[in-house]
Amino acid sequence: MKRTKEITIIHYRRRRVKKSRAATEGGCPACGNGSDLITVTEAIRLTGISPSTLDAWIAGHQVHATRSSTGQLRICRRSLFERAALQVSRLASQFARLGPETQPKKD
Repeated sequence: MKRTKEITIIHYRRRRVKKSRAATEGGCPACGNGSDLITVTEAIRLTGISPSTLDAWIAGHQVHATRSSTGQLRICRRSLFERAALQVSRLASQFARLGPETQPKKD
């Protein structure tokens, strides 16, 4: 009779965000352009990316993020859209390199 063990691994992800003393209502303190700061939920909804992708972009400093006075994470709308546009252009160039045989046929 064989014995088996079941192992459950739980992994918690931490977000590292620079804390800013600047007021978040005045715009993004990182780029200083007066861009709106939006919630994580709104950022995901507007761009259609997954929460893990947004976490990676924040951790990689590809998107500006700061904490509000209440401690909530806020994302710079402008840097988010710039990063999303870069991702779309990369995917489009990869798709174009595949050739016409893999692209959808036009009716």
